[in-house]
Amino acid sequence: MTDDHSPDQEENTNADLPTPPSMPSLCRACQSQLFSFEGFRKAIADFHDSSTGYSYTTTWRDISRSVTQETCTWCSLLEQAKNSLPTDRTPQHADESVDVKIEITINPQVDWTDVTNMIKCYINGYPAAAYCIFADESELSIYDALTYTPDSCALTGDPSAAEIGIGNHIREEEPYVDYQIAIDSITECSRHEHCPDVAETYLPTRVIDCLDPNRPRLTETGRQVKAQYCALSYVWGGEQRQKTTTKNIDAYINEGINIPLPLTISDAIIVTHKLGIRYLWVDALCIIQDSAEDKTRELADMAHIYRDSYVTISVLSAYRADAGFLPDEHPIIELPFHTSEGSLGRMRLKYSIPRQSRSRGYKHQVVESHSPLDQRGWCFQESILSPRKLIFQPPHVRYDCRSWSRDLTRPSAMDFSPQSPYRVDEHTLHPASEIRRTANMGETDDEQLYDLWCGMLTEYSRRQISVPADKLVAFSSVAEEFQFLMKDDYRAGVWKRRLIDNILWEIFREPDEALPSRPQNYRAPTWSWASVDGMVMPHRSHMFELPSTEYEAEILSCDVTPKSSVHPLGEIMDAKLTMKAKIVPLMPNGRKSKVTEKKGSVHKGLFETTLIGGSWILPTGNCLEPQTSQSDPERTQEQDGKRIKIQFDCLEGTSQDYEHDFYVVMLRAGRRWGDQEGYRNESWMRGLLLLRAEGPIEAYRRVAKLDLWNWTWPEWVKPLQAKVITLI
Repeated sequence: MTDDHSPDQEENTNADLPTPPSMPSLCRACQSQLFSFEGFRKAIADFHDSSTGYSYTTTWRDISRSVTQETCTWCSLLEQAKNSLPTDRTPQHADESVDVKIEITINPQVDWTDVTNMIKCYINGYPAAAYCIFADESELSIYDALTYTPDSCALTGDPSAAEIGIGNHIREEEPYVDYQIAIDSITECSRHEHCPDVAETYLPTRVIDCLDPNRPRLTETGRQVKAQYCALSYVWGGEQRQKTTTKNIDAYINEGINIPLPLTISDAIIVTHKLGIRYLWVDALCIIQDSAEDKTRELADMAHIYRDSYVTISVLSAYRADAGFLPDEHPIIELPFHTSEGSLGRMRLKYSIPRQSRSRGYKHQVVESHSPLDQRGWCFQESILSPRKLIFQPPHVRYDCRSWSRDLTRPSAMDFSPQSPYRVDEHTLHPASEIRRTANMGETDDEQLYDLWCGMLTEYSRRQISVPADKLVAFSSVAEEFQFLMKDDYRAGVWKRRLIDNILWEIFREPDEALPSRPQNYRAPTWSWASVDGMVMPHRSHMFELPSTEYEAEILSCDVTPKSSVHPLGEIMDAKLTMKAKIVPLMPNGRKSKVTEKKGSVHKGLFETTLIGGSWILPTGNCLEPQTSQSDPERTQEQDGKRIKIQFDCLEGTSQDYEHDFYVVMLRAGRRWGDQEGYRNESWMRGLLLLRAEGPIEAYRRVAKLDLWNWTWPEWVKPLQAKVITLI
């Protein structure tokens, strides 16, 4: 059954459908359709398929209007379900139509172990929410509640009890999070070899006082107050409807923070309170969001905020701040229930989390989980720097520290197998606490640190940054830690002592992935990985460098102007790299040219997927190809196959509308790249493809990495004199 759902239907239809006394509030459209007798009974079945259930079509604007103007309980549930949808299923505008399907499953009661009665909501075909349903036992006499059976109940109260029971097994079920084990695990952490002590520390500039979870208050500490606090790591998922600004900060401090808060923040307050901790740090509320000065100062302190926290509440599964992560700890909801006999009762709804039973084997129980937190760039450093984390991904929650990991998911009623903690080697991702204690680091340690940095950079760069200007800022706390550890200077994303290595990065892209354009506003020099979007593959000379290096460019200076001296590792205003290197036009006589695209492809078969990488082919006659092949008018297909192919960083330099002023700069080169027979006379070169920058001052912009091996050393290389050039 499908209907159009709108609160603006004809008045004479709705006049006959008043809300019964003491019944939950419903909008007129819900009363006349889903919660009419016919609509409601249509939704009920003991087994559902495509032909069962009740369906209707509405818009998000109508749903929102029903909530605000008619305080409709059911439409409020739909709005909450919308907040939990994955990003690709979230509506883009309020007038977008939405198909809602309701399935109510009622099975015969057998005993208290049967969790059978459910109401499920599908939004545009996606399973958005599921609730256990039962009648209110307070409507029955004490005798009825104690001796209840569906057939013998003396229905002195709610008539729905005969059909859906009173849900003793559901009422008594505790939340899916075992807070006592969480507290015990955090306490034990101080005794771990690689974990910092669980101790009081100076609180951040502002924290939320959670002493009364129903009346949270913003507190300013001046960094003079010592206590323990939790920190929240979560996905904003768009503009925040509630945040601290210069206009409301005084009220938040003196009168308390306006409620209701976004559900994820409300849930974090609940967790903080249940852990016995008074204070919580949340970026949206503890940083003045319309003050550039305050944001710069607080973002510069992020490393300390997460590193010093008692525990970080890491919300892995929520796509936006309004989604929440403790659905089974919220108040039980009531809605009308039409019995098969035509009586009108009430049903209580408790959010159902499909818990897996460890004793029955995880592999036989499929529960869909999402982890949008792992896709967000800002959340990476929050995860890396936090020594202890409570990671929420309903139906699971776990505790991670640098030494141990433990499942904190409360067992289901039929699960009697406890989950023991297991050892992890997580401290390798947190080198600071270990190496700060070490007076001397050898060369091996330095290379291990650099490898660790490269791995973190790759992981961070694959993530999404919603504000392009935050590319360096969101990674600056990790850079701050490594700057201390490696005893090196961090300049616009690269390390001073490893500058040649660090500007030889490349971007990994899928074969059919389109090149991005550069950010509209300046955020980094072209020689920095931060100037483009995509997963960065840093160059590691100690792992991949070739055995014979006969030439290397000389770095003369690296000048970076930060946007703020308070946060020197964050946003930058300008940067230039000056070097002495061999540079030559790509084409003879310096003429301009175009490159040719060879598109990649993905071929999906029945059992395997074949990926064919794309590339850009340099024009014939370029300075990197052997002179003999350049002048050969009858080039073979095999020779064409050996033409030099590169991967561009972004769209810059690839336009086919005009020719480009390309240059080649050599950074390292050698005449031998291997000792195997037949390869000893082959050369190699690593460098950059540049574009001459516009303007009166001679400067160049990086557009691609050049990585040539099994390469014939061109005749121009040896006599060419190095010159001083500037990269911007």
